Amino acid sequence: MSAESRVVEGLETQKQYVCFVKSRVGSPFRPYTVKDDPDTMVVKPIREFLDHEISRWLKASVSENMESAVLLKISLEQFVADVGNGAMNSKLASMLGWNYAEAARIVESDGWVFLVTTHPRFESRPCSFCDVRDNDVDAMLLVEELLSVRGGEIVFEEYDPEKHVAGYRYEP
Repeated sequence: MSAESRVVEGLETQKQYVCFVKSRVGSPFRPYTVKDDPDTMVVKPIREFLDHEISRWLKASVSENMESAVLLKISLEQFVADVGNGAMNSKLASMLGWNYAEAARIVESDGWVFLVTTHPRFESRPCSFCDVRDNDVDAMLLVEELLSVRGGEIVFEEYDPEKHVAGYRYEP
């Protein structure tokens, strides 16, 4: 599924949305707002919000070690180097467990693989980089899984200039 679009006077435009994120259990849904003006909601296509959320999780994982990061983007070269250091002591094999073979197939075909670790005691789950990049549904599923780690959620509302004004709160 790619972003929905409409044709207006011969020009194709994407539907615009407002995004609300609940970062953890018990917190309210907060809209994306303009950096310098917290009263102005950001209005974009859904895909731009999803890409931003994935980017935030990747940046947050950079400061952590490989075993405790929630989201990692592993290249084929990193995968090969990890196995080259010794098949029995591979960090990726210990992280992925039974999912190692699936991750190996994905990284060989895509060149990259996302590894999602929702809890340090559980095996990481491989996720196709190309599927997330090319398919909005797969990107949404990844973002939902990432946010669920802390009990968070993500919600979109089609932009309505009369409804989405300063002070508007999303209530489920």
